[in-house]
Amino acid sequence: MLTRSGTAMRSATAFCTSLGEEGRRLYGQAYRTMTTAGLKEERTGSSPDVVARAILHALTARRPRARYPVGKKSRLMSTMGRVLPQYTLDAVHMRVLGLSRTKSTTMIQLSGLMSAIRSWSRRSSA
Repeated sequence: MLTRSGTAMRSATAFCTSLGEEGRRLYGQAYRTMTTAGLKEERTGSSPDVVARAILHALTARRPRARYPVGKKSRLMSTMGRVLPQYTLDAVHMRVLGLSRTKSTTMIQLSGLMSAIRSWSRRSSA
């Protein structure tokens, strides 16, 4: 797992470098925090076997469902998505990602960060 963590942090550093000075100022710390939180969740999450079994079930079911909650927190997150107001759900997601609602990590900046990540991912995989 240490190798995976090291690779993820190197990738996070490369991404932050690609943002330029202004991007690093706005998003650098938030992205590193999210990467660290994601790695922690990965270490405590469900094994890939759980996902593989759900995929096999979906592929072989006579009448497959539209969604299959998979993993330790999937049912909780699915239920929260149905019953909580969007603002509260956003706050939960921010907390899970290790971010706080401060001036430097508003939802607008998080949205900008996610756009930058998608753009960088497309460039890196091409």
